[in-house]
Amino acid sequence: MSGSVVYTLHLWPPIGHAAHYTGSTPERRLAQRLTDHALGRGARLTQVQIERGGWWVLAQTQPGGRSLERRLKQHGAARRCEVCKAVGAYQAGDLPAADALARAGWARSSPAQQSLLLEMFGLPAPPAALAAATARPARPEPAPIRPVPEPWPIPAAEAAEIDALTAGLIAGWRAPALTARPPPAPGPEPELQAGL
Repeated sequence: MSGSVVYTLHLWPPIGHAAHYTGSTPERRLAQRLTDHALGRGARLTQVQIERGGWWVLAQTQPGGRSLERRLKQHGAARRCEVCKAVGAYQAGDLPAADALARAGWARSSPAQQSLLLEMFGLPAPPAALAAATARPARPEPAPIRPVPEPWPIPAAEAAEIDALTAGLIAGWRAPALTARPPPAPGPEPELQAGL
């Protein structure tokens, strides 16, 4: 199926023996499907993950539909999970931290997922080279607010006249008179009120 994609989520921390979730969706709906998982409207496994305070990282996507999803679920996800491969290579000393994080999907991850990746790799902070390469641009400083110029000086005679005019306007304002509603006309309303 050309318009569908199979995705694998790497759960952190794992739920018992379950460390991955694999699903499929039309490619144009991948972001919406991941949002459904995040809001607890996805698969039961991701709902339980959220309930237990865990989260996940998008490990990989590949073209395919439900048939590929079923085939992949028959085999262990850890063998194809890019996050698992990157963690293993980093722990074995085969990859430096920056390369391992990049392989695990650092660039496509949100800041929350990046903190999960650091936790998975056992790192307190991203390597300097990786942090500089993926740093989000800082927001520009807002322009300083110009002070409002002082109003021109009003002579005392005119100020007194303005105050008197304002007081007269305020005194002339009256609250609208409240009128009582007429009693309801007899008819089918008692039946409606009774819930019939």
